[in-house]
Amino acid sequence: MAGKSADGEGRRRRLVFVFSRTMTYPPVIHNVKVFYLSKELRRRGVDVAWVQLGGIERRWEEDGIRFAVLRSPRKGLFHEYFQILRLVAFCLASRINLVYEDEWLFFRKKPTVRLLGNTILRALGVKIVLDQRDPFVDFEVAAGELTEESAKLRRLTLVNSLLLRQADLVILPSKAYAAVYQSDGIPKQRVLGIFRGIDPEIFRPKTEPSPERSRLGLEGNFVVGWFGLMHKYRMIREIIIPLIENLPKEIPNAHFLIGGEGPMICEFEKIRQGPAGRSFDLLGNIPYPKLPDFIAACDVTICPVSPKFRFTMNSNWLKIAESIAVGTPIVASNTRISTLDFANVDGIVWTESDYDSFLKAIRVVQENLAFYRGGARQQATHFEAFSIRSTIPAIVDRSLALT
Repeated sequence: MAGKSADGEGRRRRLVFVFSRTMTYPPVIHNVKVFYLSKELRRRGVDVAWVQLGGIERRWEEDGIRFAVLRSPRKGLFHEYFQILRLVAFCLASRINLVYEDEWLFFRKKPTVRLLGNTILRALGVKIVLDQRDPFVDFEVAAGELTEESAKLRRLTLVNSLLLRQADLVILPSKAYAAVYQSDGIPKQRVLGIFRGIDPEIFRPKTEPSPERSRLGLEGNFVVGWFGLMHKYRMIREIIIPLIENLPKEIPNAHFLIGGEGPMICEFEKIRQGPAGRSFDLLGNIPYPKLPDFIAACDVTICPVSPKFRFTMNSNWLKIAESIAVGTPIVASNTRISTLDFANVDGIVWTESDYDSFLKAIRVVQENLAFYRGGARQQATHFEAFSIRSTIPAIVDRSLALT
């Protein structure tokens, strides 16, 4: 594989993305960031590999990227640790300089396994980038999987602290989250708070009518959209379902588009059987390239989150940027990103995280639709700072600086 380092020493830069779950190429939504990073790295002449631990042993190459599935025992008390040893052997044989760990894709539920692997890799001189796009412990608390003051939470908090100390670079989803980590004692030079980025080839202002609006028979409706992972911190019971049930009483032609997946999809399925079922379409998981058409079918989208958690107050919600990139205004919970990451961005109506506030904000947008739609569409044409053309190179710059 061709490529020399930019430092002029002729030393190849070799980076591996690691997976403990099935890696998909071309990518799905869960690993699309790895795909964008790989393209930028290859453009710069860096040797890139994707390695999956577990499965049928296989190696191949595509688009200049090496792919390897490393087989290991599927059963046994120590099979995850055997997988880690296979990864270490691969890194040594391939003379890997840098390991990039996306926390969603690499032993997310088993951070102690990652801790062992990182300890060995660091001892061998391999640099580590830890991408916490949804920081594990904070996410588990917000999702209700970890309870405050539990022994498990204390243990995982300690493991996470050790992982952060091992990482040469920690990537977080927002400037707000980076500020929190720095206040926790992580040195500024080892933290990068940056939005993943919007692909402008997929998410761009829509000047033509959305085909989905016509296909779903929504002409003449005021369409409100919600798209995302269906977890309890998204305030599905507290805000979204009450809006579906009651907004048509305020706006007779109101209709909702609900898309996504997750443990709380059953809440939508329940009300679909009753009178409120006429007020919304439950779309399920929408393919990533099709999502802009559904966003464009909406007059406004919404993004409520609970204000109770560190995770929700500091995450940079992808659906906010995707909505603005398409030119659809959005009503969102007012969190720390409103004054940091999204400061002075038009098209976003920030409001409190309760039903009455969201109802009022949606009414304001409906009564002034031309104004808010115009602001969002104007912003969509000046959204380069949130584009992968800006964010992905910045992540690559900081990562390669380690080598």
